[in-house]
Amino acid sequence: RSVISTTQGHTEVGAGAKPRAQRGVLAALAIRAGDEVTVRAEQVAHHHRTPWFVKGKSGIVRRVHGAFPNPESRAHGGTGMPERRLCQVEFRQSDLWGREYRGRTDDVLLADIFEQWLEPARRG
Repeated sequence: RSVISTTQGHTEVGAGAKPRAQRGVLAALAIRAGDEVTVRAEQVAHHHRTPWFVKGKSGIVRRVHGAFPNPESRAHGGTGMPERRLCQVEFRQSDLWGREYRGRTDDVLLADIFEQWLEPARRG
């Protein structure tokens, strides 16, 4: 099984950033490790850190890293408040790339996605 992590060896939330306490975090969803989620497929004109290739795709939350200032707000001079939780989501490579993926069926990609981009997985 191959595992590719989009954040292996570095952090996307800023050098030296540490998770904040959950106090003051916008908790729109009670996302937990093990939950099946779908990444919103919305196209936005502003800066965001959600890779295009996971939009509209479903995966499993493997861990919740903690809360960090919202990078979408900070990119435009905002405070980043309220903080948002950063979740590691596991996607099957074959779900991301379809028939074009030639690897093993159990190969996965791990991506860190901020909670505002996640919703309960679509069924059917």
